Amino acid sequence: MTPQQKEVITRLELFTTKVLEAHHGDCLGSNADFHHFIREIDQRIRIIIHPGFLANLPDDTTLRALCDGDHMTLCVMRTGSALESRS
Repeated sequence: MTPQQKEVITRLELFTTKVLEAHHGDCLGSNADFHHFIREIDQRIRIIIHPGFLANLPDDTTLRALCDGDHMTLCVMRTGSALESRS
């Protein structure tokens, strides 16, 4: 995350009475930075992870950060069809 992005999240946290959940897609880079930053702000905030993967490559975690969230919903992407979610 850029310093500007961290500043925005910090400001949101300061002006919000109670943040209950944060969601991200578990990608390397900003998603992982966001995850760790939220954990630093408040351990009580639930982190929900929504990683996507291609149906023909379900074990490919090359671009995933593999963060440890409180809940995960996998999003299966199939060519030529609608997005399918499974918990």
